[in-house]
Amino acid sequence: MNDLTFRAATRADIPLIIDFRLEQLSRGGTVFVPDITAALTAFFEDCFDRDVIHQIFAFDGDRAVATGAVLFYAYPPSHVNRSGLIAYISNMFTKPDCRRQGIASRILTMLEDEARRRGVQTAKLGATPAGKSLYEHAGYAEDELFTLIKPLEAPRAL
Repeated sequence: MNDLTFRAATRADIPLIIDFRLEQLSRGGTVFVPDITAALTAFFEDCFDRDVIHQIFAFDGDRAVATGAVLFYAYPPSHVNRSGLIAYISNMFTKPDCRRQGIASRILTMLEDEARRRGVQTAKLGATPAGKSLYEHAGYAEDELFTLIKPLEAPRAL
């Protein structure tokens, strides 16, 4: 990788963001039935329209080799997060042949810098087992709160 460059994604990059997201999910074992491309397109269009996403791409020449995003959410303020603003790190993915070269670490630092620039003091993320060491090395730790998840079915008829 002689010609590694980084740049922020724009709304015009949504197809590339979706390609990376689908590859990331498929490598994690997700089966795509039904196709979620339309839902992803609508999601990312909304994020760019509201300026609540900052996505970075790493390029080796003309080839996109890695990406990561920070999404900005507002929660009710608390004693530990008085602004209520949260930076959620997401979409971190590096092409398999480009891993373990520090690219993801550089992207993560850029995402954190953007969050700081926007005045956000708290960053969260969900880590896969493969990515956990990257985040721990960057100072992320499991919090004391348990994340509980429940799939919700379609609304019941009244």
